[in-house]
Amino acid sequence: MVHIRPGLRGDHQQVRSFCENTFHWGDYIPEVYMDWVTSDQGRVLVAELGQAVVGLVHVDMPGATEAWLEGMRVHPDFRRRGLAALLTQAALAEARLLGAGVARLAITKENHASHQLAYRTGFGLLGELEEYAVSDREGEARPAVRDDLETMAHLARTKSWLPGRPVLVGAGWRWWEASHRGLEKLLDREMLWTNGRAWAVLDYLEFEDDEIVILSPTGDESAIVALVGGMLSQAGGGKSRARVVVSARQKVAPPHWEGPSEWEHIYERWLDEES
Repeated sequence: MVHIRPGLRGDHQQVRSFCENTFHWGDYIPEVYMDWVTSDQGRVLVAELGQAVVGLVHVDMPGATEAWLEGMRVHPDFRRRGLAALLTQAALAEARLLGAGVARLAITKENHASHQLAYRTGFGLLGELEEYAVSDREGEARPAVRDDLETMAHLARTKSWLPGRPVLVGAGWRWWEASHRGLEKLLDREMLWTNGRAWAVLDYLEFEDDEIVILSPTGDESAIVALVGGMLSQAGGGKSRARVVVSARQKVAPPHWEGPSEWEHIYERWLDEES
């Protein structure tokens, strides 16, 4: 019988054993597991069968009432037994206990099984993220300051991905609402840039050798183009291009940007008494 319980430090080696080769490049789970299990910002849940750990999921709380589900893994020998659905339901219950009113997660385009699981467990599609490659360095940008937050939050409300829903901001593969408080969190990390007419997140956690990563550019298209060019020039440190991730619903597609390529889909579920 499968038992869902909080993850422990002592589970690390078992988790590592079935997560090392998840993708062609390996997996990030073995490197972050100990940080997750010792953090007070969320909770790791594992699926245990007998004495064996055969699955896990991490519930992170990037906002006071927002949960982010990530790192869903099931041991290859125990797939197609409903473990992912059990872990998802347990994660939703845990998120509610942690104070969340909404839970979100991201799935790559090609992961069809996970898309089906999201719908089966009550999630709805919030946004489809697309990635562009940009090498144009013309424009204007500066690090945001606290006085910019009100204008940036207003732009997030008026340039939403869906009617009645705010723009999401992301960092380190997690996404949360671009509310005043959500933006303030990124401001404190010195990750927000603006030109007064648009804003975006400079995601230092995802930098590659010759590129920067810009997430959630928000504003009119002309303002976003100027902002991205300015960020590459001012914050790029000599890097040759920027990877810019936008919601497909924003309809931002300047002709000199290369792309798009689909990045990932963001799903959302509101938590209620039946979660």
